[in-house]
Amino acid sequence: MKNQFKLRSIFLLTAMVATLCATYSWLLSDNGYDTFSDIPMLFTPSIDVIQLGILLIPFFCLPLIVIMIVITLRSRPCPYSILIFFGLQLSVFMIDISFWGNGMRLIFAMLLSSMVVIAEVVYRKLTRGQLVAAIISFFITAAWYVAIICIIYAASV
Repeated sequence: MKNQFKLRSIFLLTAMVATLCATYSWLLSDNGYDTFSDIPMLFTPSIDVIQLGILLIPFFCLPLIVIMIVITLRSRPCPYSILIFFGLQLSVFMIDISFWGNGMRLIFAMLLSSMVVIAEVVYRKLTRGQLVAAIISFFITAAWYVAIICIIYAASV
């Protein structure tokens, strides 16, 4: 009889779920209040850029997330750390990313999870499809950064 899961796989999966739960509690623990002054504004949005930033999430990020899910499920073995990145995408429905919210924490957590996904894909020498999914996570993080900067700028005008 062949074992379906190896002990190492169970340990890594449990560690990723625990990390995701800890990240959720960090995002939900306190409002950021003054953290928006710490976000480096790489550009000053105009009205057109604000509209683009708001439309970026549903029309750019959502299709990329669906593509990432398809790539991740099709090619085996899957990186375990991608669960954290997908979980952070779902955390947007639970946290406050308004002007007084935790936008900086979300961007920081997404950037760290993207770097962990890349490191795991390279370390485990996974397929090219998994590498593409890991690189797409950086594009999604950049899109969230632009969207949050646009939310900040629109709220402060």
